[in-house]
Amino acid sequence: MKIHKNIKNSIGIFLMALIFMIVTIVAVSYTKEMLENSINQNKENIKEITIQISHNIESKINNYISELKFIGSKVKFNDNKELQISTDILNNKVQYKEFNKILVLGLDGKGKNNLGEDVFFKNDEILERTTKENKPIILHSSRIKSYENDVVLYSVPIVNNNKLMGIVIGINDMSSLTKELKNGIYEGKGCSYIINNSGDILFSIHEHKLRKNVYDFLDKNSADEMKSYHEGNEYWEVRGEIHGKKSYFGFSKINDTDWYMVTSVPSKNILLQIQDSAKIMLSILIMVILLSLIICSYIIKIQKNNEKKVMDIAFKDSLTGIINYNKFVSEAEEYILRQRRRKCVLVCFDIDKFKLINDIYGYKIGDEILKIISNNLKYYFKGDIVYGRLGGDTFGVLLETKEEFKIDQIAEFIKKKIGNIESTKNLNLEISVDLSIGIYKIENETINMKKFIDNADMARLKSKETRYREYVVFDENMSKEKKKILQMERDLFLAIRNKEFSLHYQPKFNINTGKIVGAEALIRWIHPTMGMVSPMEFIPLAEKTRFINNIGQWVFDEVCKKLRSWIDEGIEVVPIAINLSRVELYQQDLVDMLRFGINRYKIDPRLIEIEITESTALNDIEFINEKLSEIKTLGMKVAMDDFGTGNSNLSSLKDIQIDVLKLDKSLLLDIENNEKTELMLKSIVDLSKNLSLNTVCEGVENMSQVEILKGTGCEIVQGYVFSKPVEVEKYKKLLLRNRN
Repeated sequence: MKIHKNIKNSIGIFLMALIFMIVTIVAVSYTKEMLENSINQNKENIKEITIQISHNIESKINNYISELKFIGSKVKFNDNKELQISTDILNNKVQYKEFNKILVLGLDGKGKNNLGEDVFFKNDEILERTTKENKPIILHSSRIKSYENDVVLYSVPIVNNNKLMGIVIGINDMSSLTKELKNGIYEGKGCSYIINNSGDILFSIHEHKLRKNVYDFLDKNSADEMKSYHEGNEYWEVRGEIHGKKSYFGFSKINDTDWYMVTSVPSKNILLQIQDSAKIMLSILIMVILLSLIICSYIIKIQKNNEKKVMDIAFKDSLTGIINYNKFVSEAEEYILRQRRRKCVLVCFDIDKFKLINDIYGYKIGDEILKIISNNLKYYFKGDIVYGRLGGDTFGVLLETKEEFKIDQIAEFIKKKIGNIESTKNLNLEISVDLSIGIYKIENETINMKKFIDNADMARLKSKETRYREYVVFDENMSKEKKKILQMERDLFLAIRNKEFSLHYQPKFNINTGKIVGAEALIRWIHPTMGMVSPMEFIPLAEKTRFINNIGQWVFDEVCKKLRSWIDEGIEVVPIAINLSRVELYQQDLVDMLRFGINRYKIDPRLIEIEITESTALNDIEFINEKLSEIKTLGMKVAMDDFGTGNSNLSSLKDIQIDVLKLDKSLLLDIENNEKTELMLKSIVDLSKNLSLNTVCEGVENMSQVEILKGTGCEIVQGYVFSKPVEVEKYKKLLLRNRN
């Protein structure tokens, strides 16, 4: 019996040991996988941050170079081949805070600055490199007089008849780039800086690190590893030490320069230290398991607590407290698999014009709005529904479709309940938001959550283009359309430089005299491969990227230039209307730009009419009125376009600083066979006259409509009945014919 007992005990010990070994192996494998996932995720975060900052800096540098090329194109040469340029052009770029100082130099370094002063620029390196390489050069310097801090020099060659004649140099202090560096990543423990090929730190938000070498902070092995990646790599990362503290480093090449973007984050702040402590903990775990099951259970409990902390940091949105993108993906996949749910709806929504809210009210208010929407999600979606913040102001909701809960009801619920931010009144702010909603229906298909989110997001972006639809449901054509839009967005930035834009002019006629009394400038884009691109396609893209400001400036300059040319030819010109988008109205330097244009070309401001849409005017009357008043002080008239397409309110006209009311063509649709429409139009015209407003009727297509309009008292019309939009030369001929 004793022998059997010993055998039994031996078997028990063996089985226990075997179980402990299996548990240990499983625990080790599981912990290792968890740590690797966490490490990879954080490495990916560092990569995204580093590349994004690098791209931001590249974009800013490209903008600076473009501005200098523009200046270079305006340089003239006298008979002695000396460089000449208006200091107004240079001062304009300085006043708009694009550069601190601008120099236009000959090849000997002598020239003029933006103040019109004679200068002799002694930076041999940038003169020599620009002359030798005959291309834009970007250079860091700490040896420029009158600058306390380091500066960035941007140099562009001036070429005349394929011959290098001079150089345009723009100078900015270090802060023009350091403000692009992220401060506060990983709770402010991370650091971003720009280095050159030698590792010297050129720009940093930490002044004590300037003029030092990044490799001085590292041990020799880490420094050698980082140097070895310089050639042929767009991005790389290494793990090294700064003053004995383990850190992760992200490297990204800044294109068109010899600089690199570097982001460093201490390992403890991205949870990499758990990898080392986990090894010790697991070793202790193995020994403790062999000694006592109680201690083993205790260690497992500690491990689970650590896992929870890791999960909270890795998958929880720090601002709103709801799950982030990665956690949303994993929970959504589990949700679909659970109980074999296949018919689900994925909703992506964001806040319309959220960037404007941040610009006007500040990021603190913007963050508060994001928190309110997140709290609404928590309050209303307490059941078996997955929701989270996918990034920026975009949120996602996944729920099972049910007969009693249709898609249109889901969209309406999200708009009215989730998008309700009434609690901002506690901050003494009257803000209301609208949501753009995209929906993807998941029905019996292989689960690919990231693809599902992309599809719903495409629908969300599509919803921004539709004025009267509450939401958009994804279809396959959107994917093709998105690729086309992305290509168009890239090409849009080159359109001005490549001279792909042109202006057409649509005259306005007095129906009593038949004379042209005005015109509207309409932009056209002739794409090199797609041909004519409708403004309805590229203007929303330009507004989204803020490139609309550059386009608007080009249009205004072209109109002023043509007016000046026609006046000099002795042609009797009429006022020309120029459309301004809501985005352009929020430019701080808009009025200065308009003033500069009319002064530069010596144009009577009464020859310029600024048009804004009805929706723009009525959306934020107090702000718009303030901006319109500034424009009117220049002597220009202001017109409200598209009246009748939005929430038209005749009583609100008395509150808006406009001179002209343009009636939308939709008001004419049944005017030929509906007396009520004629009476309504006559009432609008009469009210406008009482408010001292001129009226223009758009979209007039036949003489029958013209005769009816005469009876309403509307004298000015615009439409195909008299003339469609025409090219500049045809419009010039119409002006010459207008004399008779």
